[in-house]
Formats: sequence, C-alpha cells, structure tokens
Amino acid sequence: GSPDSGLPQKYRLGQGFIEAMSADEQTLTDASVESRDGKTVMKFTKPLVEPNQITISAGKIQTQMLWANGGDSTTIGYHGPTKGSFSIDLSSGAAVAVGAANKGAWLAHGICAFFAWGIFAPTAVESALFRSLFKGPLWFKVHQFLNSSAYALTVIAFAIAVANVSKGGASHWSTSHAKMGLSMFIIASLQVLGGAARPHVPAPEQDKTAIRKTWELQHRLTGVALLACGFWQMSAGIKLFANKFGTEEQGVTIAYWVWICFDIALLLIGGVYFKLLRKNVENGDGNEGEDVVQAEPTTKQKDEAVQSEDMVDAKA
Repeated sequence: GSPDSGLPQKYRLGQGFIEAMSADEQTLTDASVESRDGKTVMKFTKPLVEPNQITISAGKIQTQMLWANGGDSTTIGYHGPTKGSFSIDLSSGAAVAVGAANKGAWLAHGICAFFAWGIFAPTAVESALFRSLFKGPLWFKVHQFLNSSAYALTVIAFAIAVANVSKGGASHWSTSHAKMGLSMFIIASLQVLGGAARPHVPAPEQDKTAIRKTWELQHRLTGVALLACGFWQMSAGIKLFANKFGTEEQGVTIAYWVWICFDIALLLIGGVYFKLLRKNVENGDGNEGEDVVQAEPTTKQKDEAVQSEDMVDAKA
C-alpha cells in the first residue's frame, strides 16, 4: 500500500510485475497507512492461516518477513536497494533484522551457470564451426569435453538453485527464471542423451539416411536454441541477484553483454565463413576454368574420413 491510496492491500509479486489480488483474497482488516513525522506507518490485521498462502505461526518461533519501499515516492513502484528482511516472534512481538540468506550459494549458482553457458557451451559450438583449423578428429575431442563440462556445471547450478529455494521455504518454478531453468535442464539432458545415441553416418560412398539427416537438423537447432536461452537466462540472473542482495548491477551487466557479443561474433564468423564461404571455395565455387585433380584416397584415409564425419556436432 501507499499513503496515496490510503489502504494497504495484498499483492501478488512476480518477476518484474506486481498485481493486486482478487477481491475475495483481500482479507486484511483494520487496514490503514499514513505519513507521520517523515515516516510511513502501515497497520493491518491479517489471518495467520489462509487457503493457498504461506501459513504464519503465532507460537514462540521466529517468522521471517520481507519489507521494501519505493524510497521518496508515495506510489507503488520498484524498490531498488531499499529492502530487507526481519525475523519476528509473533507471540512476544520481539523482532530482529536479518540479512538476505544464502548469498554465497546463489553466487556459486551464477558462476556455474556462466562457465557452462557463457564459456564452455559457446566454445564447444565454435570448435565445431572452426573444425577445419584442427588436425584430424581433435576438434571433436575438444567439442565433446567442453559440452560435457557445460552439462556437468548445469547440473550443479540446477541442484544449488533447487536446494536454496527449498531451504528458503519458497515455491518452486514460480518465476520465469525458474521455469526457464527447469526447461533448459530437461532439454539439455535430452540433448546429451540424443548425442550419445546418435545414428552413425554411413561410409563416404554411401548417402546419409533420412534418420541421420533428421537427427543432425534437430540436434543443431536444439543446440542453438539452448545457447540463446542460456544468454537470456544469465542476464535475468544478474538482475535477480542484484535485486535480492542489493549489489551493483549495471557494471556487471555491461561486462556480461560485452563478453556475450564477443561469443556471438565468433559464432557468426564460424558459421558464415567456415560453413558457407570457405566450403564453397573448397568445392570449386568461384574457380571456373581451373582443373582440380584429386588423388584417390587410401584405405587409411577413407577410415579416417568415416571417423571424422561420425564425430558430428553435439551442441549442448
């Protein structure tokens, strides 16, 4: 509530939005809010037990509550760093201020997510796009190692988030960030399984099967989608962390997007040049009138070609 409205109400908070609860959920009584001697005084009576809401105990235990205000504004708006929490024993009225919980754990969650989707996953994709710069199947070993590392860190980040939310007593998957995290975890897991069970490519003189072609298309599109979601998810995470703990956001966000733009530039260079332009040149495009003589590959070279072709992108 605010002094302008004159009446405290119950609101439903989400990530980036706030809305008043429906009329039948407005159960506050004896509610008032006023400015007095430079302070805002809010009073209301609320039932401790209500359907589909967190139960508040009146026993001799500490109940944690949150507070926030919009600074000098008298209208409801973004609170910025003016927020906090306190624990109160409702049987005696004794209260004590507490700091935001699990800051170290949430920081570890963010670091794991950044290394997974800001470093390892993009570099894994780049190793596939720049494969012609590697000797033999080395690109695939690098590609596989980075993707495995990215997935392992994703599992760790996901486990930390689930444990922290459970510890705080909040509901799971209630925000867009949490829902996106769950979706990415499930899709990344399926992507890894799909890469392990991929249909093998045929010998060089044989055509790829329809199943193989379908798998390659699906695997690449899913990998690109996961990477794009990862970029958005990390940006949202930076904002959530800053809001929760009152840390500096702008500098971190700028540094983050500079790094991501560098990643995207490498991906575009690899995709456009090495996958399209250079491939056309190697196939003879733009070299009209030149005779290209190729030696018949040896049996060893054929075997190596089959092995290298079978090492297809497993973008996580």
